[in-house]
Amino acid sequence: MGSSILENLLVERIIAATWRLKRAIRVESEFINAEFNDCRSDSYAGLKRSKSESWSLLVNRHLGESSTWLNLTRYETSIEKQLYKALHELQRVQSARKGEKPPLPVALDIDLYQEG
Repeated sequence: MGSSILENLLVERIIAATWRLKRAIRVESEFINAEFNDCRSDSYAGLKRSKSESWSLLVNRHLGESSTWLNLTRYETSIEKQLYKALHELQRVQSARKGEKPPLPVALDIDLYQEG
């Protein structure tokens, strides 16, 4: 496969992943707003909660245990991985086309534990 064809394919993947990520962020925002509004008013008791009470209820009710929330988060993470994979591969293909030595993928292992 020619490098220009591969570059075009990678650019298309980057564009598609970007659109999917934007859509996932919009869905996440709409989900949180809808849930916040639901937490804001209690139609059974006929009361309206304060913003801080509503956020606390939202976090307790949904963000920690909701399969919808967890699935949205996983979906976002998956799209981000695809986006960066395609972006880094495009950088390597472009470097190789220019006759440069393509940069190797870099992975960092960070240990936050400090003996002492």
